[in-house]
Amino acid sequence: MDVRLPAGAGLAAALLAVVGLLLYLQARQTEREVAYALSRRMGLARGAHRAAVALEVAGMLGVALTAGTLLALSAAWLVNGRLDPLPQVPPPPLFTVPGGLLLAVAATLPLLAGMGALLVQRAADRTRVAEVLRLAG
Repeated sequence: MDVRLPAGAGLAAALLAVVGLLLYLQARQTEREVAYALSRRMGLARGAHRAAVALEVAGMLGVALTAGTLLALSAAWLVNGRLDPLPQVPPPPLFTVPGGLLLAVAATLPLLAGMGALLVQRAADRTRVAEVLRLAG
């Protein structure tokens, strides 16, 4: 018996992950603006800041993808034999790893990290340094 989730569940999980990423970036925006304002005064280039943000987001998404994949595969492996209502009737339940889908998701991580870094960079470039430093103090 091959049990598959509807495509809507996967899309909802992906949307939830993207919303979580945007909320994370928004929650850290004020701290990031202060740090960026001071770093710009000390000579940090825009590209270096954007690359640092992209690496931070990509690392966070990579760890989340790895942890989620390992937990999901281990849970599926543990439960797989218990899903068959008639275990004496062949064939046994299938345990297939969606390798293509995992590669597709992993391939979109750099794109999401780059888009997040661009959004953060745009917001950081629009900030008024004096106002950010006054509010931080």
